[in-house]
Amino acid sequence: MLKAKGMPAEFWGEAVSTAVFVLNRCPTKALKGQMSFEAWHGRKPNVAFLRTFGCVGHVKTTKPASRSWKTGAPRRVPRLRGGI
Repeated sequence: MLKAKGMPAEFWGEAVSTAVFVLNRCPTKALKGQMSFEAWHGRKPNVAFLRTFGCVGHVKTTKPASRSWKTGAPRRVPRLRGGI
């Protein structure tokens, strides 16, 4: 996942965490097509919030010293999403 998105190796922990999170929400033969999450919690997981690993996300800056609407500069800064 890291090489495919050209991300630095320091995000390996996020990559492993994301992979495990996604695998727990995939059907398996051991549970006869049921998901691990579903077997443990008794309900299907919500996956509507999942995004592509390594996609660009935006962080809202809320510091008082940050640029505001008066200067016309955006208060959201683009960042690389490393995980879920």
